[in-house]
Amino acid sequence: MKPKTIIISFISLFFIFISHVKANETFSGKISNFYGMDMPLLPGDFSFVFADEIGMDGSFRSVEDFSNSQPNISIQGELRTGNLDAYISDANSISLNFAVLQDGSTENDYRKSFYACNVVRDATELVSTNIEVFNDNSFVENCSFIFPEFNFVSYNYNYCLGNCVEINYTFFITNLKNSDKNVVNELGIRIYDNLERAFNGDTYDFNFVETYLN
Repeated sequence: MKPKTIIISFISLFFIFISHVKANETFSGKISNFYGMDMPLLPGDFSFVFADEIGMDGSFRSVEDFSNSQPNISIQGELRTGNLDAYISDANSISLNFAVLQDGSTENDYRKSFYACNVVRDATELVSTNIEVFNDNSFVENCSFIFPEFNFVSYNYNYCLGNCVEINYTFFITNLKNSDKNVVNELGIRIYDNLERAFNGDTYDFNFVETYLN
């Protein structure tokens, strides 16, 4: 079903992360009024690892004051739960990579030119994929991947209608009670359903995520 509002998508391979900054504030539940949207968060306290504002011409600027969100500026970055300085050894951490791209910008125009869920490095890593394209060429896509060599499970939910927003949640495989593909797919379906509800302004609840984790 097509969301009521502008929204969604993300795979980090398509963005160059050039700055690393840490904000003192942590966020849970959602980040309100964040660059023209409310950013839904899975359970946990999330802190910024880095964020870059992107000008309409594609120029980058490191963000150091997250209290001054700008609805007409694009942004990309990463948030994580847990120990930011020991991410790889913090098996319970959840990572959120994101991009909020403004209509008319260089980055947003480029993002509309491809479906990220069509980019599959290895077919054995793909758990699920779904791409919906509407009459006006807007689209929503979601896809899940398991990367055993990196100990990651990745959930991507992407949407372009005017603006494009990309959401990519990553878990450690060792943080899952059951890493069978059917269970990983089930978790993804529930995450995608609640992300769609969140962006539609409907009631949503991500508390179920904790029942899948160690």
